[in-house]
Amino acid sequence: MTESYRRGDLRAKLRGEISHVSADALLPHHRRGALVVAAADLDLLDAAVAIAEDDVDAVTDFIESGRLAKPSLGDLASWCVDEERRFQFVIVRPYVLAQRLPP
Repeated sequence: MTESYRRGDLRAKLRGEISHVSADALLPHHRRGALVVAAADLDLLDAAVAIAEDDVDAVTDFIESGRLAKPSLGDLASWCVDEERRFQFVIVRPYVLAQRLPP
């Protein structure tokens, strides 16, 4: 099996695991330190694949550019106020990657 074939399988697997959820469902993951938020301009699937493949360069770039981060207290407070806020998320153990869906 070639590397590109395996990567395609991983992308397909993770794409199929992306779900939608309300903000309150993400709070338990935050409490255990596993929640990571992707900026709107970052493809959630690209970030998930980079983490799953341990692509240190890509993940470091996402973090240093602020496109991948733990949620701030301000983020969490705003989520609690806006009960209609929805996220797409995918689990890449040990992390839960989430990204706000457009209103």
